Amino acid sequence: MLYAEDFSPNTPQGACANCHGLGRVFEVTEKAMVPDPSLTIRERAIAAWPLAWGGQNLRDILVSLGYDVDTPWRDLPKKDRDWILYTDEQPTAPVYAGFTPRETRAALRSKMEPSYQGTFTGARRYVLHTFATTQSALMKKRVSRFMVGGLCPVCDGKRLKREALSVRFQGIDIGTLSQMSLNRVADLLTPVAAGRFDETRSDKQATLSRAAARRDTTRRVAAGGSAHQAAPDVRRTPRTTCLRASQACRNSVSAICRWTAARPPYRPANCSACASPRRFAPIFLASSMCSTNPRRDCIRPTARR
Repeated sequence: MLYAEDFSPNTPQGACANCHGLGRVFEVTEKAMVPDPSLTIRERAIAAWPLAWGGQNLRDILVSLGYDVDTPWRDLPKKDRDWILYTDEQPTAPVYAGFTPRETRAALRSKMEPSYQGTFTGARRYVLHTFATTQSALMKKRVSRFMVGGLCPVCDGKRLKREALSVRFQGIDIGTLSQMSLNRVADLLTPVAAGRFDETRSDKQATLSRAAARRDTTRRVAAGGSAHQAAPDVRRTPRTTCLRASQACRNSVSAICRWTAARPPYRPANCSACASPRRFAPIFLASSMCSTNPRRDCIRPTARR
């Protein structure tokens, strides 16, 4: 069963899981990250990588991992190119700063102490992570050059999940309906508002009448259901809070609700045991503050722990 929240892209229940309700997704393509495939990795063929030391660090890690950084990018095996760009792995490798590839291989064979241990990050992962987490406007602008936006392939830019889009009115789903002009929506709804359902129907299927809907509701209620059952995480009454409050001040839940609604958050009164002016707290503040009150709903500031 679908509820009202399932038809809104602004709720977790209704948003498309792929684009998170945005309607657009951003992809990082090889063409954007490697604009000139004739360059080698050492010549900074991967333009999406960081500049200066960050890019040099990643290149040195590739050398330690056994990749060729002196062959033009287009001549590298496709498997190697895809791993360097799109891997989500973050392997750690020893880095020998200032060493040539041949010296690095010799150092690895002799198990020489490295300059440091470096962690590799794929080009796509670096772009997306930097765009999402950086606080620098310049860095965000730089990495955004390697991101290509487009319509979400799952919801076709309608921002809703497939289950919500499968519900149609006059053969039109709510995503398409929200993109229509008001004049077009008026033309679509005018016959229906006048009670002429068959004039604008395109699928010619039977429409559930009001009487049939009432019979269906009566059947559901008789079976133990409710006349209107909403999404539990949206309209559930926070009874847990009331029950915890009842355990704290030893009063009924209804009394707590009346106190809170009538005069939040305190109700002035006299302690039933010590007869001194105190304040009754309706929710969590009322606890074992008064040692003389058997109801334990009197707050003594001096006895507060």
